[in-house]
Amino acid sequence: MQGFSGFPAGKQPVVRIPNTFFTELLPAIDDLAELKVTLYCLWILNHKQGELRYTRLAEIEADHLFMEGLASAEGDAIAALKRGLEMAEARGLLLRVKVWPAASGQTTGEAEDWYFLNSEHGRAAIDRIRRGELHKLVEPLPEDVNLQAQRHHIFTLYEQN
Repeated sequence: MQGFSGFPAGKQPVVRIPNTFFTELLPAIDDLAELKVTLYCLWILNHKQGELRYTRLAEIEADHLFMEGLASAEGDAIAALKRGLEMAEARGLLLRVKVWPAASGQTTGEAEDWYFLNSEHGRAAIDRIRRGELHKLVEPLPEDVNLQAQRHHIFTLYEQN
């Protein structure tokens, strides 16, 4: 196991996590896949912009850095991801809505599940989607977000070592 070298100096981007995560959710989560998927979804949804902040199974699967970490802990990463999403939805952290290609402006493809944070913003977006107002929310749809290993500046590495 490779050790963590510590957080680099300087200003780092932060992820806002509501206090209720620590007081209500964290004590109740007893599955490692659910915990990892929950933290990842909080991170990815925090990085989205605009009215329509959601993630999809395909977007998470495409994040190789996250999937490698999920696989090392659980064996089959895709099964662990699906289980984690189901558990986070059952717990009430995530809200899922099925979106058909025509509703999202695509001409082909199958319906896919979009996952929203169970917040006032997420509930309002799902309500508008169910009323058929997806086309009014945003054009174009937000781009996918992926984890990226942080590359240290050569001088920072020198100073740390």
